[in-house]
Amino acid sequence: MVTSSPNKGALSGFGVFPEGINNNSVAYEFLFDLPWQAQPNLRSWVAEHTKARYGKTSPALLSAWDKLIDGVYSVRYWSTRWWEGSAGAYLLFKRPTVAITEFEGSPGDLESLDAGIAELLSIAEEYQDAPLFIYDLVDMTKQSVSLHADLMLQQAVAAFRNKDFAKGDALLNEVTSIVTRLDTLMGWHQETLHSWLSDASAYGENAEESAFYVKNARQQITQWGGSSLKDYASKAWQGMYKGYYLPRWKQYLAAYRTAMQNGSHFDDAAQQLGLIEWERQWIEQPEIPPLVKPENPVSFVSDLMSDIKR
Repeated sequence: MVTSSPNKGALSGFGVFPEGINNNSVAYEFLFDLPWQAQPNLRSWVAEHTKARYGKTSPALLSAWDKLIDGVYSVRYWSTRWWEGSAGAYLLFKRPTVAITEFEGSPGDLESLDAGIAELLSIAEEYQDAPLFIYDLVDMTKQSVSLHADLMLQQAVAAFRNKDFAKGDALLNEVTSIVTRLDTLMGWHQETLHSWLSDASAYGENAEESAFYVKNARQQITQWGGSSLKDYASKAWQGMYKGYYLPRWKQYLAAYRTAMQNGSHFDDAAQQLGLIEWERQWIEQPEIPPLVKPENPVSFVSDLMSDIKR
């Protein structure tokens, strides 16, 4: 359609640069279908796409996807990604700062997303033999739980600042619980910290070379390009939630809580230097964490989402 337009200029085609995201294939499928449709209808396209993706479709499935479209796929730009010039897909993924209380909220509609997940769960038994249905259920849950964790982190910082330590502690405990469980759930996806480091190690022709590649692989997804690109390649992977993002935040908030409780000055600059050193030590670790995969991802998601919504 574009190439036949009198206003096409020198345009002869288009492409996309996913930049190593390796997920959310529905977005790319839709994008590449656009040139072949004069007036694409998103909902009609989703009906055809889900039937091809899962082997069948239904009114209940399309109802769930309506809510997922409103909750996730109506976002034009994920502003959280570069909030205050700091990379990271979620606040959880960013190097910690008490300034997160100033964040106005991620785009999209979390309530619609959660409703869509609930509807997917209600029909999951009908699609238990469709691996891509399970994949999408896990992926949507990852988005939801990460956003709920962000909200709780903001509330925890505010509680500590207001010296409501019981509330702050309870919120941080809840973040620890849901993020740890999400880390386990993400073992259902193909890409994990285990697979990333295992692939890196396999490139080495000897132990020294393998260790070098593992260190580089750890650095690329964390500090990578220094202060301007730290967490730019943040990953929603098993191993990263529990082993990197969560302990980094807990270390920072423990120091903040202590300062607020003692009524002393919180030296954020010193804490940032401490975080950088903590990250460096994490990068130096030679270990490759094991893969942990939940036996029943559907029931796992159901329990996790029920606990979040209670």
